[in-house]
Amino acid sequence: MGKTNTVVYAEKKDKIQVTVDGVDKDGKPTHGVWMGMTDGKTYKVKGNLAWDAMAYKMVDDHTYDITAMKDGKMSWSGRSVVAKDGKSRTLNISGTGADGKKFKEKIVYDKA
Repeated sequence: MGKTNTVVYAEKKDKIQVTVDGVDKDGKPTHGVWMGMTDGKTYKVKGNLAWDAMAYKMVDDHTYDITAMKDGKMSWSGRSVVAKDGKSRTLNISGTGADGKKFKEKIVYDKA
């Protein structure tokens, strides 16, 4: 997997939009936009990320369960928790990389 540098969440009426920017494993820029509902259903991602669809399911006011898919197969899944003060977000994920190796990661994002 590459590295995600920024993730921006925006409300769009009854949907949310998630914009992800980073670099792939070779250092090339990545950009993707997902727009969908937090109903656990899969919605397509536009861009050049390592996954092409995602499903978000709202657990509570601060927590989402997320599943990322590539070509109809799960790439990774995890839980995103926004701190109660809104200043950070912790993402715990696990999955299988393009190389077939299993991975687990904990990523902490600070609000810009």
